[in-house]
Amino acid sequence: MLRKFKAEKGSTTYRQVAALLFAFLWGCGGGGGGGPAGLTPPPSTPVAVTAANATQVSATALKPAVGGGGALGTASGVETTAAPQPRAVTRALLAVSRDSKTQLSASQSVVAAAANTTPCHIDGTKTVDISADGTSGTITFNACSEVAGETISGSASATGVSVAPDRSRFSGNFRVDLTFTANGFAPLRVVGSFSIDETCTNFSTGDCTDNFSGTSLGAQQGNQTWFITNFTITETFVSSTQITTTTAHYTVSSTALNGSVAVSTSTPLQMLAGDRHPRAGVVVATGSNNSKAKVTVIGSDPTAPAQVQIEVDANGDGTYESSTLYPWSTLDAL
Repeated sequence: MLRKFKAEKGSTTYRQVAALLFAFLWGCGGGGGGGPAGLTPPPSTPVAVTAANATQVSATALKPAVGGGGALGTASGVETTAAPQPRAVTRALLAVSRDSKTQLSASQSVVAAAANTTPCHIDGTKTVDISADGTSGTITFNACSEVAGETISGSASATGVSVAPDRSRFSGNFRVDLTFTANGFAPLRVVGSFSIDETCTNFSTGDCTDNFSGTSLGAQQGNQTWFITNFTITETFVSSTQITTTTAHYTVSSTALNGSVAVSTSTPLQMLAGDRHPRAGVVVATGSNNSKAKVTVIGSDPTAPAQVQIEVDANGDGTYESSTLYPWSTLDAL
């Protein structure tokens, strides 16, 4: 039987629901079996990495970890190249948790009833329907805006939620179908399921390590769709440095590639809060016949030249035949 709750301060049930929302800090598919419904997967056949497509391969490989869509639609529907939202998928899912995280210390009164609908901070509503034991539930967002210029719609459900009383540990299995809109960008839709295991040294400052795993998650923005499959992603934030470190392993298929590549961070990506791009890290994308593109991040300046080095091993013999330096704007436009 589901119970209605009112967001006040302190109960375990509310902490579990809020932690459920916090899980979406890294919304990546898996956890529930099957692929995302409602999005058509791109072709998944591995592509050959060549000097001609290496920049597109590199841009596609980086998007799930640090970026969002590439070509973003304008209000008139005419596409234009624009820098992607930094960690766009992360931002979309982080928006789900912002309000709840501020209320984690709140007490709660529980009333025997069905789902409870409340207004969001700025506009829209959200409906929460959770089990009596607080280990499963569904949250539905209706043009919910907790931050000016951003809205979220859709639903998120959870099972097997477990939260430590001090919020230092959290785990659960999640399924989402969310559409996030930010002023100046095309809507971003994220569909799929995932599992999370989170450990925090200081939850109030966000000093947490999130381990995400799953089988499939899809994202669509503008005219581009990409899926990540069979993935593990670890994201660690350190408040004293304001740096997020990301280690990722997944296969990404994309309409831009018309196929897929396997992606692995040989050196973790590092991104300063507020930056548009990472400032360090090495990512290797592997295509058919062991062909590879190696992406070395040199700097995060969005306009400076020589911020990204892309090396290509087109014949798969383990030797990179070419090396080219690019500004981030080249990858942003893809």
